[in-house]
Order: sequence, then C-alpha cells, then structure tokens
Amino acid sequence: MAEDADYPGDLSSFGAVLLMDADSGRVLVSRNETMQIEPASTTKIMTCILALESGKMNDAVTISDKAVRAAGQKLELVKGETLPLSALVNAMMMYSGNDAAVAIAEHVAGDVDTFVDMMNAKAQALGMNNTHFANPSGLHDDEHLTTAADMAKLVQYAMKKPDFRDIVSQESFTLPRTDKRVEKVFRNTNFLLRKDKPDAYYAYATGVKTGDTTQAGKCLVASASKDGMNLICLIFKDTSENGQKRWSEAKALFEYGFDNYTTLEVQKLLDKAPPVRVQVENYSPMDESDGLLTFEAPSSPGTLITVKKSTAQSILESKDADAIEAVPFYDDEKLTAPILKGDMLGTVTYRCKATGEELYTGALIASRDVREAGSEPGASGGTAVSVMPAVNVEEISKHDDSIYYWLIVPGVLIALLIWRLVTEQRRKRKRFGKRRPYYSYRIK
Repeated sequence: MAEDADYPGDLSSFGAVLLMDADSGRVLVSRNETMQIEPASTTKIMTCILALESGKMNDAVTISDKAVRAAGQKLELVKGETLPLSALVNAMMMYSGNDAAVAIAEHVAGDVDTFVDMMNAKAQALGMNNTHFANPSGLHDDEHLTTAADMAKLVQYAMKKPDFRDIVSQESFTLPRTDKRVEKVFRNTNFLLRKDKPDAYYAYATGVKTGDTTQAGKCLVASASKDGMNLICLIFKDTSENGQKRWSEAKALFEYGFDNYTTLEVQKLLDKAPPVRVQVENYSPMDESDGLLTFEAPSSPGTLITVKKSTAQSILESKDADAIEAVPFYDDEKLTAPILKGDMLGTVTYRCKATGEELYTGALIASRDVREAGSEPGASGGTAVSVMPAVNVEEISKHDDSIYYWLIVPGVLIALLIWRLVTEQRRKRKRFGKRRPYYSYRIK
C-alpha cells in the first residue's frame, strides 16, 4: 500500500502507483510498486532513449512494409516514404504511433528483434531487474512485463537528458510532409500538458507518456516541476471509467509531494549532525586517544535528499545541538584493534530527533590507524596481548589486588633480606674491632 500513510487519496482503483522525487530517488507514495504489470505504450520511453543514444537522430529513415503493417494506434506512415529519425521519435512520443516505433527499431538496430535485445540490455544496466520487453511499442505480449518501480528508474534516467525532456514536454508535434503525404499535426495524448483539456491540464506538468491496451488498461507516466522540485508519478491499470481518474489522481499526488516534501543538499543537514565516537578494544597503550575513534558526519557535496518539510524546518531552524541523532551499526559486534585508516567499519544512519525521519545512511570509515596492544616496539612477540603502562604501587593496588601481591610482597622480602645481610656484616665488623689479643704465660 502507500508508503506514506499520510497521503489522503484513494489508490484502490489502480493496479500500481508510485510517486518519486526524480532527483533524490526517494519514493514518497507507492502501491504495488514491485508487482509485475504490462506497461503498454509507456514502453516507448525506452524506445525513445535508445534512439536518442544511437547517434542517428539526423538520419533519414525509409518506412518499411513491416512498419506500415504494425497493429494498434499508428501515425499512418506510408511505405517507402522517407523521414528524419528525429521526426519519427517526436511524433511517436506525442501520438504513440506503433508504426513509428517499428521504423525506429529497424533503423537503429537493423531489425526489431535486435532492438528488443538492446531494450532488455539497457533495462538490466539501469537495474530494472523485474522487466522484460518483447517489442518496441508496448503491444500486448505475455512476456512484455515490468513494474512501477522499474519504470521509475527508467524515467528518472530519461529525465536527466535535455533532449528527452524537450520531446516529452511538447503539447503537439507536426510531422513534415513527404512526397507520399501531407504534413500532420499530432497532439500529445498526455492530457496533463494539454490546455485544451482543462479538467486534466496541470500547469506544472513536464511530461511524459501514456499507455493503453485492453490487458494493461489506462496507464500514465507523468512528471512535474515546482519550486525546484522534480517529481515522477506512475499510474498503471486505471480501472475507472475511461481511465479518467489517472489525471486527477496524478495531480493530487503531485500536489501532495510539493506541499509536504522538500529536496535539498544533504550537507545542509549533516553540517548540524554530531560526531560519532566509538571506543576500540585491545588498543595499544601508546595510542594518544586511548582507542577512541571519532567519525565526523560525511561530506557529501551535491548529494540530494528528499525529506518532509517539517523535518527540514526542525533541523535548520533548531538551536539545539542535538537536533540530529546518529545511530551507528558495526560490521562486527565490537570494534577491535588493529584498525587501519580507510577501513570501512560499518554504517551510520542520521535521523531527525524531533520527527524520527531518517535523513541519510553513510559508511563509517576509520579516520586513523589504531594499533593493537602488544605491537609496540620492544613488545614480546608483537601479538595482541594486554600491555599496561608504567604505574606506581598505589595505582596498581587500586586496579588489581593480585598484581599487588605478586609484585609488592616479593619486593619487600628482597629488601628485608638485603637489610639483614648488611646489618649482620656491620655487627661482625664492630665486634672484631673491640676484641683485645689474648696472651698465655707459663711460670716455670
């Protein structure tokens, strides 16, 4: 169901829904986003991307018999006519022409089957792991499947391309005349961009593509920008009458996102985060910080995150040094020396203390070496043994009675023995010095 329980809309009439920030990638609202669905003509987003990346947009394309015989909605291209590939791509994205999709595939890859292989390879490269394309147009095929989450990855990638954004934001496109027919004007099937459709029109809409087959139902992949925030909305299998609800719900989803969330550089928030301090065990007594490791908040310039406006306000306006809490998770149960500078020791998640919303998760990277006990110069064996710094008798007695016994008692006994020997020698010398000689006289 919806990721954000605060969203007031009813999404039950749709097969799958997803609202995402295009810049940060955060999903704001979702329903069945990982369930496999048929994308219908939203497939043409991938067809358009491959054409744009082919380097052939200025090529002339001769329409084949196979393209003319494509099923479903068409531009009514004429066999043998020649058109710029760029014109075919624009018209395809406006009016969802399946004949144009086939012509594009044939020109870019040589044949449709090879182009489909390119589509699936690109999907894998974008991490669309639950997607398989069977054709370039989106016509029904039991093996032509994707998910809302996968399609969001595709749209997020596509919207980074200025030429793609220029194409999908048009209200209409005029296909030039050829020697076989007159020029044609094709209006965008995405009514969010159509001012002549006031019930559906949305002033902040910037794209992208619709879809419609009997099996897939009415589909909409849309984008919108407002106050520097860029959102993507995907709605699949609208079961409302004539698929009318997709327009109103897309607008409602966009407004919800714009009203309640903001996208900003994570560094603005992390600059207010406290450092993480961790006590390392088995550290060398030579360690100047007594085994204490300090991790400053990571520096992530340019990294964008999307958070609730209330969260951003709470942090940015707070004078409390503890507006953000840092929660570390270690790869091991406890950190034990030796540790080398640059070692990844775990992760740390930063949260807004007031709202509990997670802000950012980054790696815990050791900023310095921490040598192990027993590795000091002159230490026996260089192994991790407990080494105590030099202390006086009183310090020892405070910490360990057994050490006191084994170190102090023998010392006292030795001192007494030495004192006894010295005293005895002095006594003997004194007695010998006072003794007078003894003479014996015998009278005869």
